Parts: sequence; C-alpha cells; structure tokens
Amino acid sequence: MTGHSLGGYLAQIAAVEAYQKYPTFYNNVLKKVTTFNAPKVITSRTIWNAKNGFWDVGLESRKLAVNGKIKHYVVDNDNVVTSVLQNDSDVVTSTGSANVKHRSRGYFESRMNDIPNFNIGKRTTLDKQGYRDPKLGKISFFKKQQVPLSSSQPSAEPLENIALGKRVTQSSTAFGGDARRAVDGKVDGNYAHHSVTHTEFQSKPWWQVDLDKEETIRQINIYNRTDTAQDRLTNFNVILLDSSGKEIERKRIASLKDISAQIAIDYKKARFVRIELDGYNALSLAEVQVLRAENIAWKKQARQSSTEFGGDASRALDGNTNSNYSQQSITHTKFENQPWWEVDLGRTEQVGLVRLYNREDGELSKRLADFDVILYDEKGTEVTRKYVSRLEGNRLDLQLDGKLGRRVRIQLRQKNQALSLAEVEVFRFIAKNAVTLPTSKPVQVLNYTPVKDKTLTIQHSGAYIARYSITWEEVTVDKNGHSVVRSHSWEGNGRNQTAGFVLNIPIKENMRNLRIKIEKRTGLIWNRWQTIYDNRPLLAQPHRKITHWGTTLNSKVSDDDVL
Repeated sequence: MTGHSLGGYLAQIAAVEAYQKYPTFYNNVLKKVTTFNAPKVITSRTIWNAKNGFWDVGLESRKLAVNGKIKHYVVDNDNVVTSVLQNDSDVVTSTGSANVKHRSRGYFESRMNDIPNFNIGKRTTLDKQGYRDPKLGKISFFKKQQVPLSSSQPSAEPLENIALGKRVTQSSTAFGGDARRAVDGKVDGNYAHHSVTHTEFQSKPWWQVDLDKEETIRQINIYNRTDTAQDRLTNFNVILLDSSGKEIERKRIASLKDISAQIAIDYKKARFVRIELDGYNALSLAEVQVLRAENIAWKKQARQSSTEFGGDASRALDGNTNSNYSQQSITHTKFENQPWWEVDLGRTEQVGLVRLYNREDGELSKRLADFDVILYDEKGTEVTRKYVSRLEGNRLDLQLDGKLGRRVRIQLRQKNQALSLAEVEVFRFIAKNAVTLPTSKPVQVLNYTPVKDKTLTIQHSGAYIARYSITWEEVTVDKNGHSVVRSHSWEGNGRNQTAGFVLNIPIKENMRNLRIKIEKRTGLIWNRWQTIYDNRPLLAQPHRKITHWGTTLNSKVSDDDVL
C-alpha cells in the first residue's frame, strides 16, 4: 500500500496485529503480504516522483525487496511506485483507484486507518525490527488545567458565548440583513455597518440559533440596532427549545431599557434559542450572545464508597448522560449501608446548581431515592444538605444558590442498597445579570499591544481539507472606568485550508475566552465536516502550538506548550 507516511505506519502496525491476534486471517490472507509506505514526507508539499530519489532515500522498501524480505506489495494504483516496480504481477496488487500521483483511496488503507491504538511515529515490521523518527518522538497528547493560586478562594471565570459563529436561521431576510450578522461577534447596532439582521415586515418574525447540541444556559444577551427603529424590538419572546424542538423555557420582554437586554436563565438545557416578535413588524438584531453555564465537575477527581460491576466513580464525570448501564457510563457501588459518591472540585467554588442523571434500565432506576446531596468546604465541614425522597424522571436539578464549597457528595440513606449515577454536573454560580455588558456608554478604545514573545500557532499538516473557527473576547475600559467586553472572530473563519497552512495569532494583554474549533472535510454527503478539535487553550504560557495531522479517517491533534 502506498500513502502518506501515516498510512504506511498504520498498515505495518495492522499487519503485526493481524499476525498476533488473528492468525487464521493472517495465514490465509496476509501471509505473503508485507505492506510499505511511500517515500517519507519531507514537507507537506513533497513532489511524489520516483526520479527525484525520495523513494530510494526515504525508505528501505526497495532494498528489503531486493533482499527477499518483502514478498508482496499492496498499492492503490499509484502510477509512480507501480512503474518503479515494473508492474510485476507477483509483486504488485492494486486495491484502489488513484488517477493522480499519490492519491490514496484504497480499501486497504481505509481499514488500516481505523486502528484506535496507533502509536504515532513508530514503524513496526514482521521481522520485529522497528524504527522511530526522532522528529516525531516529541508528539504527545495532554491537556493541562490551570491551577489556582489559592484553593480556598472561589474562582470567577467568565462565561463563554456559545452562539458565536453558530448556524442561524430567520423567518425571512430583507435589505441584506442576513441572520448570521447576529452571531458575528460585533455588537455594533448601526445598520450601515453591515452587522445587523433584518427580516421582512411580517406577522411574528423570528430569528433562531442552533447551538449544535443541548447546552446548559445561564444568560442570553440581546443587542438592538442603534441607528433607528429601536422601538421595533419590543414585546418579544426569548424561547429555548430542546433537540426535538420542544419548548423548554419562554421569557417575554415588553421593552428594552437600554440598547441591550440581559436575560437570566436558570441553568436550562436547550439546543435552540429563538427570538420572536409579537404582532406584525420587522425584526432586527445587532448581536445575540448565549452564555453557557460552566460545569466545574467535568473530568474532576471522583471517588465512591465502593465499586462493583466495573462501575467506576469517574463514569459520572465523563460527559455522557446515557442512562443504560450496558453503555459503560454509569457508576455502581456494592450493596452496602448508606453508599456514597463524591467529587472534589479542586478548589472552593460558588456552587449554583447540582444536576443528577439517573439510570433508566427498568426497575433499577428506583434505587436512586431517599438520599442527600451534601456540600462540604475545604476542611470537610458540611456547608449545606438537600434531601431528596425520589426522582420525577431521570434528571434532578438542585439549586445551591452560590453556597461556597469544594466537595459534593450524593449519599443514600438506605441500608443494603447500591448507588448508581449516570452523570453528575455541578455548575458555578453566576448572579443574575452579573455579566451584563455596559455597552450603552461611549467606549474609549485602548491600544493593547501583543505580549512580548507570546503567540498561538496553529499548523495544518494533515492530508485533508480543514477549516477553523477562532473567537475571543477583548476587555477595554470606557471613559468612566467601566470594563467593556467585546467579542472578536478571526477574519479567515470558515475558509478551506490545506496542508502547509500555518497561522500565528499574537496574544494581547486584554484577551480572554479564546476558543479554537478545527473541522476536517470528510467527503461524506450526510456529514461533510467533522470536529477534530474544540477547546479553549490557556493563554498564560509564553507560546502555544496546536498541530493537527494524519488522514481523513485517522486525524490527530497535539496541543503543546512551547517554552
């Protein structure tokens, strides 16, 4: 098989695994087959031409063939390698349909790329000789968490605007007022600046954003146009809908006291946010911000009184709310007196809400009853306790109204019973309208320069088309000394990028909430783009580099601090 270096590595790993794990398949199919990869990738723009010497210099494949160590090649009709091998039918087997040089679409390669435990940079052969490219030895996966200076003081991280750049629709469009203008990161309300939406004059016009999945929402900020016709944005509804389109919450706003409205949402979980006018008029919006409540328990340290049937405590913090135990995402203690489960938030936090998801497989769901949800402080002293007799449905929300604590415990009062939890979410408390953005005052623009030697680099080294969505917020100060937060987005968002693309983003002193989303084009009609990276990298390090590489079927990402 010929392909990218990655494809070759995967193919050789697959051959060894077939030999070790599937001897029948190996003896009947692969016994005479040793796969190889095409010339080593020197850069992403290497010209695949056997005459330039890369094939001879880059790999030992030809030498191994001459020495009799390789009995058979599997290629994908590559018109370079096959010509070098002189199309010997005893040596070459074509498995794909490539019409140009090094265009790998072979059945064999696609299966090799599905191997989940591939070790990047390691080349393995059937004679147990291995080679590791030293340039690839430093690649690793890890995600650092910011460690607070004091674990006894509550943190106050800003909420993230999850509507920025998302898919939007509206009832109609007039005067070029496209629905996407309300999620472009600009709160400028002057219609002449091309950042305000506009529908036709109609009955109950509406605008809607799709958050891609159900999110827990804490606040919605709506910005009106400012040049004229501000009174049109009156007597309207803000509606939250779940993934099926069912209404979850509705807030009615009679009028705006300012150019914007801040609407508090009590941790409701929704996928769609719709703004709909009453009566007959046109709807215009400068910007809509949907602020997500932060789950401060996700991926934190969990423990429980005991473990049975593989139901580890960490399952309740894996982000999966699936309620069926067979899906291996539900905790399980032994049958014992007053079993408990607990999460350590890592520091003192203001806890706003605790959300529990129960298992739903038959009568076993009734076990989660007659229990307490307890909040402990840094020293293990009980702060507050909420008693629950039973659940209505598979989910329970408990308001803790900003109580300070570090550990959250769920404990049954029953004897000889087992405790199981599908998921536990703990949301940080944010006071209603605490994140109001004071945009009604004139803004004094400050000239912030990039911090010396602090940059973020994104490098595309993959054999696929990618696109990026990069957003952040910048904090300025108005003439009265008030902080003003403005959303920004990279001008190249949504454009197709190929291997070799490098983006260097200077980090400014006033930047926060930087979010980077990387998607790859799959070639599938029903799912054209797939997310391979979606994260908020920390900005405290001097330099950060995000590299994504691999193939369409097996892409990989490293997110490293570079000192």
